[in-house]
Amino acid sequence: VCVTGANGFVGSHIVRELLAMGQYKVCGTIRYDPHSSDPLIQCKFIHLMNFPNAKENLELFRADVMEEGSFDSIISKCNYVIHTACPFYLTPTVNDTHNAEIKLLDPAVKGTRNVLNSVEKYRDRVKRVIVTSSTGALIGFADRVFGKVYYETDWNEKSSLISNPFAYSKTMAEKEAWKWYQEMIDKYSNERNGNIPVEVVSLNPVLIIGPILQVDRLIFNHMMKSKIIPGDDGKTTKADGFSIVDVRDVAKAHVLALTCPNVSGERFVL
Repeated sequence: VCVTGANGFVGSHIVRELLAMGQYKVCGTIRYDPHSSDPLIQCKFIHLMNFPNAKENLELFRADVMEEGSFDSIISKCNYVIHTACPFYLTPTVNDTHNAEIKLLDPAVKGTRNVLNSVEKYRDRVKRVIVTSSTGALIGFADRVFGKVYYETDWNEKSSLISNPFAYSKTMAEKEAWKWYQEMIDKYSNERNGNIPVEVVSLNPVLIIGPILQVDRLIFNHMMKSKIIPGDDGKTTKADGFSIVDVRDVAKAHVLALTCPNVSGERFVL
């Protein structure tokens, strides 16, 4: 199983879940040299090597979603691909359309296409791709109607580079994945007797919280805590409301999606 963004918040839990099962060999991709002796680099992925069964069943590779072909040699070894690698910003660093396009949209959309182009080259080996999307691809965070039920058939049509660029990037990245999926069917289903060349499943979680496994990433949960509990009086904020899902459940959903039958072409809201 190839897990892109293996050292990320979600990716780390997916890797741990896969290794715990004892039946998968995991090829994890990171943006850094996995053989680096620099402690500042090692701290970004060393936790992965400390997971049970990692010594026998985990191999890390450097790959960059913005480099065409960067994933070729890695995916050539795999039967399944879980694509979690994606930029995530909730801070003011993305404060204009130029920054949003460079830091969010391009890595999300072009990165997804680059990974899937590598999958296409090894379509005779890869059985299924799991795409980690978001409910932000279903509905813009500011456009939610409380009490309304949203389904996997919904799409976010309102977010943009100016308004909620993160949700926009997740929307466009997932649409790119489904565009590729249809292209694969159009190009190769005839040679497969009408069968789908490579199956695709999308998982769309709400706000993901839970234990952070990376030693260098202790900021996000503290940021969310400061938003949920402003100050020391324990009062929750009245201005915001949001749905949450535990990252460990999200990881389990990804592992289940690998082999669950008859789910190709489906989106699952978590």
